[in-house]
Amino acid sequence: MRGEAERIIQHVASGGYDVVGELDELRPRSSGSERHPDEVTSEDLLEAALDALASVTERHATYWWNQKRADARVESAGSSSRLSSLARGVLFRARRRGAELADRHRLAEWTVRALLRVRARTRRATASGKA
Repeated sequence: MRGEAERIIQHVASGGYDVVGELDELRPRSSGSERHPDEVTSEDLLEAALDALASVTERHATYWWNQKRADARVESAGSSSRLSSLARGVLFRARRRGAELADRHRLAEWTVRALLRVRARTRRATASGKA
């Protein structure tokens, strides 16, 4: 690491670049408290993992609350928005249930395939009519 830092310092110094600050600041400093990875205890790893988990959890909670507030604003904007969201949810669950049934029953599979063919034909007809 020190060799790489020296190479970069030499390159910058000989390259004629404008430098703000001192090139010596590019040299790594040793505080003397560094440990080799083999010297880290299980307790140290656990503490670091818990700190990381707490940070991720806090970020997720902040995001969740901000999203919840945004959803509340949308809900208060009108019941039609809430109703359409509810309808989309019902439709999604019905489609998922249909796909699950199609995996287990031949008649349901045939029905789903037929519905998908009709939907594809309708979309193609709509797209060609708009062009």
